Amino acid sequence: MDVVVGVDGGASKTHLALASRDGRLRAFVAGPGTNHEGRGMVPIREIFRDLIRRACRQAGVRPRDVQAGCWGLCGGDLPQDFFHIGREAIRPLGLGGPSLVTNDAFIALFNDRWREAGIAVTSGSWTKWLGMHQGRMFMHDMHGHHGLRGITVLALTRVHEGLETPTRFTAALLRFLGFPSYAEFFNRQVYGDGKRVYIRHTTPAQHDRIRRIPEFLGKRGAAGDRGALAVLDRYAADLVDGTMAVVTRLGLRRVPHDLVLSGSVLAGNPALQRCFRRRLRAVSPRTRVIAAVARPIRGALNYAAHRAGWTLPASALRDSALWYGAAR
Repeated sequence: MDVVVGVDGGASKTHLALASRDGRLRAFVAGPGTNHEGRGMVPIREIFRDLIRRACRQAGVRPRDVQAGCWGLCGGDLPQDFFHIGREAIRPLGLGGPSLVTNDAFIALFNDRWREAGIAVTSGSWTKWLGMHQGRMFMHDMHGHHGLRGITVLALTRVHEGLETPTRFTAALLRFLGFPSYAEFFNRQVYGDGKRVYIRHTTPAQHDRIRRIPEFLGKRGAAGDRGALAVLDRYAADLVDGTMAVVTRLGLRRVPHDLVLSGSVLAGNPALQRCFRRRLRAVSPRTRVIAAVARPIRGALNYAAHRAGWTLPASALRDSALWYGAAR
């Protein structure tokens, strides 16, 4: 049986799946993170080797039965990254066909189907913009971009420094994060956390609440909180700026194309999506915005099937228990 392999490799987890020519999922396995920046090439190669072994055993195939692969990996940012990961971590696996090594933002573009042209905007623990058109790809991180969490907590800093007055929104945010005062938040975040032994550190619970700021904003935004909506709209403006850089670089202004929103920050926040759609419509009316409907690994399988020369049926890879349930 011929199969293709799709991989979604993040900093904390990696998903690997095999699918056959008829569009059936043949194996799905999960393992630890495979970002080469933190682990190194040899450790991630051994993780990949273990995942391939387990998946092949599930599917009843051998590594050389893999006709093509798509490896969407966190930390895959430069052409040099793709070259070295392919040579040192993937080629030794003995797969039967070619493998594309790329960034994990790339696979979101094919979440529901193959596309010749389009853009993926991924926002989770980090934000990435990526587009394809006429065989060219352009990707950027918009360095200097604060991200949704950074924009949100900046409001607390501005209150502490007297640049803004407290509001119901900033008071609610302070309570959510678990800090007793604006000064306490500022001191722990700016002067504490390992910089001064006599300044209390941010607690694990507070760090967890900071991580969950997008969830807080989503709920407040859905309830019509003006402060939350203002923060979401400001972040949407940044997302649109990043998107238009891709549109301009790839010459997509006059080309109808899809833009896929993915990542935990975007996927679970309808208020943010509305702000983004409204702002983007004004500057790029030919862009059709759609939300990712499944885990990114499905996009990796869709791309790998295309690379193998397969045309998957419309019903392919729609196992909702896998794409939306807990990793097995």
